[in-house]
Amino acid sequence: MTRVTFTQSDATVYSRISTEGHSGYAEEGSDIICAAVSSATELVVNILEQFGIDLSLEVDEEVPSVNVVILESDNNCKRKDDIKRVAEGYKSYVGDLAEAYPEYVTISTEV
Repeated sequence: MTRVTFTQSDATVYSRISTEGHSGYAEEGSDIICAAVSSATELVVNILEQFGIDLSLEVDEEVPSVNVVILESDNNCKRKDDIKRVAEGYKSYVGDLAEAYPEYVTISTEV
């Protein structure tokens, strides 16, 4: 199962977006759910980087997992509306996947 967790913070609205696990929908290489989440995750990272958001990226291919850590910085505090919009767009997309395929994708928010 793929688990996506959004961690909220006061300073930047979101402080972490964690995505981990294979969905198990199909064999590796044919898993459309895993591909959908993976490509969306990659897009979010690229958009945040293009917006100049200060972040740390932690990738573990064995688990697999991708953790996007939104750093607390003056820049990010000024850009928190951009961070919120990107994160909320990703959250909506993954939420739609979780609703359509609840046995393969879960989404949660931590405070």
